[in-house]
This record gives sequence, C-alpha cells and structure tokens, in this order.
Amino acid sequence: MTKTAAKQATPAAKPTRRLFLLLFIAFSLGNLISVALDSATGNLVTKPFLMLWLGLYAFWRFGRPLTRPDRLILSGLGFSLAGDILLLFQGRDTLFFLGGLASFLCAHFCYILAFTGKMTGSGAVQKRPWLALPLLAYGGIMLVWLWPDLPAAFQAPVALYTLVITIMGIAALNRLGAMPTTAFRLLFGGALFFILSDSTLAAAKFMSHVITLPQAGLLIMVTYLLGQWGIVEGWGEGGRLK
Repeated sequence: MTKTAAKQATPAAKPTRRLFLLLFIAFSLGNLISVALDSATGNLVTKPFLMLWLGLYAFWRFGRPLTRPDRLILSGLGFSLAGDILLLFQGRDTLFFLGGLASFLCAHFCYILAFTGKMTGSGAVQKRPWLALPLLAYGGIMLVWLWPDLPAAFQAPVALYTLVITIMGIAALNRLGAMPTTAFRLLFGGALFFILSDSTLAAAKFMSHVITLPQAGLLIMVTYLLGQWGIVEGWGEGGRLK
C-alpha cells in the first residue's frame, strides 16, 4: 500500500476482494448473455447485483482507512446501483427513466468530487485547459445531434446530464501526471467507456428512427461495465494519491 495514504490491508482483504471481483465478473457475463438473448428474466436477475459486487470489491480494494474520495467513489457505485434498478422498468413509465438519469447524475457528481480532491491548480487540465477541448466538443456535438428529437420533458435533464458527464471525463483527465501511469489509464479509460455507454443509450433511445445500432443493449452494458470497473481499478491502483 502507499505510504502517502498510509493505508493498510487486513489479512482477509485480498481473498475477500477476489471473491467479490469473481462475483462481479460472473454476474457481468450472465447479464451480457441475457442482454444478447433478450432475456428479460435473466436481465432482472443479474443487473441489480452488478454494482453491488463491484462496490463490495471496491470497499476491500481501497484499503483502510477509507478516505473521503474513497467514500465518494463508493457512493457513486451506490447511485449507479439505484440507476440500474430504475432503468430496468423504464419501459413502464417515463419517470423510471428520469429517475435512473437522476441516479447516474448523482453518481457522476460523486466521481467528479472524488477525482478533483485537493488538486486545486495542480491538475493537467488546470495547467493546460486546451486538453479538455476534445471532450467538450464531443459533448456539444452529441447534444446538438440529439436536441431536435428530444421530447420537451427530456431536454433539460439530457442537457444537464451531458454537461455533468463531460465534466466527469475532464475531471478524470485532470489527474494526468498526478497518479501512476497505469492507474491513470484505467481511471481515464473507465471514464471514456462510461461516456460511450451513455452516448449509446441516448442514441438508442432517442435516435432509433435515424440510426440502427445492432445489439445496442449489449454495447451499452459492455462499455458501462468496463467503465465502472476501470474507475474502481484505477482508483484502487493509485488514483487516490494526492
């Protein structure tokens, strides 16, 4: 463990976290198979457990004592768990989709606060603001593309969500040089996969009359799972160093 954080692992931490990681992998594979086969039952059985197992893995992965940013990452996973469950029922009522959107919005706020930490003025983007331009451009293009087909009730929530997830990606990029290379690649890669997952979800929901995405649900879940795992693994690898 790092001397900066002065964290220590309990003797049971390693086998325990391996167990939860294996459960996360097993349920992820089960969920992906369910999505590929369009099995509503399989999806209902596996999806609520994905972030539960990943959250428990993260709890043991981060070591002790848990810092405030560690707890924010865990809170983000908790909000994601709530979002996963709400989106299972989005076909029944628009409120479930909006509730899921709100849950993931809270998750991204937690990630932004965790990534930002005590890095006032010392982050890569803070020193070189132009690094954020590709992410800002991507977020802007996505919103402009979606806007004409968004129902009025979705315009403000989707605009806010696009802004927040873009900031989340920029906050992850801001840690370039402030953490070990492998940890940064995992963390930033996770943030990018998360953005791609949400972009695919938005395209599948609002632009299906314009673009056809074969196995869109599978792509959404693959990128979502890789995104969340990358954030957790990158943070556990050294993202919490200040």
